[in-house]
Amino acid sequence: QSDAVHLMGKNYHTYVDGIEGIAGDDVVAVTTVDYASYAFDEGDVDTLSVKNVSCANNSRVILLGNTSYTIKNVILDNIEQLGGGAAVTIGDGGELADATTFVDNVMMTNIRRGGILLRHNNMGKITITNSASDISLSRESNGFLGIDTLICNDVQSVNSEDYITKMTNVFIKKCKKISLAGVADYIEIDGSVFTDTSRAMNLRFISANNIVVKNTK
Repeated sequence: QSDAVHLMGKNYHTYVDGIEGIAGDDVVAVTTVDYASYAFDEGDVDTLSVKNVSCANNSRVILLGNTSYTIKNVILDNIEQLGGGAAVTIGDGGELADATTFVDNVMMTNIRRGGILLRHNNMGKITITNSASDISLSRESNGFLGIDTLICNDVQSVNSEDYITKMTNVFIKKCKKISLAGVADYIEIDGSVFTDTSRAMNLRFISANNIVVKNTK
C-alpha cells in the first residue's frame, strides 16, 4: 500500500512523465516532509512537472501535501484517474497549525477524469484550464482553507460549500456549474453557459467586496 512515486524536499527541477497502472496509495505524492522512518531530508519543492499520468486507485493520482515548507512552480498536465479516488489533491493534514506553509503557482491542464480537491490553508495562485474534472474547495475538519488567486478556464464545475473559506481573487470562465461560499475580495465569472438548471450558479458569501458576472447565460 505504498505510493508509486514519492518526492520529498529538498527538491528542485524535477520532471515526471508517462506513468500508467495501479498504485496501492498515491501515484505521485509530493511532500516537503514525511514520516520519520522515510524522512531522509526535508525542505522546499520548487519547479516540478508531472505529465501523462493515467492510473486507477482509491487514493489520489497526484498529491501535493504535508507542506511544512513551500511547494511552488508546479505543472500538472494530462492527468487521469480511472479508479475511485481524486485526480489531484492539494493539502493533506500536517499543515493546519502552521500558516507559514505555502503552495504557490500550480498550473493544471487536461485533468481528464477524477476530482480536483483544494484543501490547503495557504495557497497562492492556482490555475486550472481545459479540465473535465469537478473542482472542490473544502477545508480540513478542524482548519480552514485560504487561496489568494484561483483561475479556472473551461472546467466542469467549481464548488465550495464551506463558509470557512477565504478567497482573495477568483476568476472563472467557461464553467458549467458554480457554487461558492465563504469570504472573497473579488469574484469574476465570464463566458459561462450553465447546463444544469438546478442552481447552476449559487453564490453565498459572508462577505464579498466585488462580484462581476458577464457574458453568462
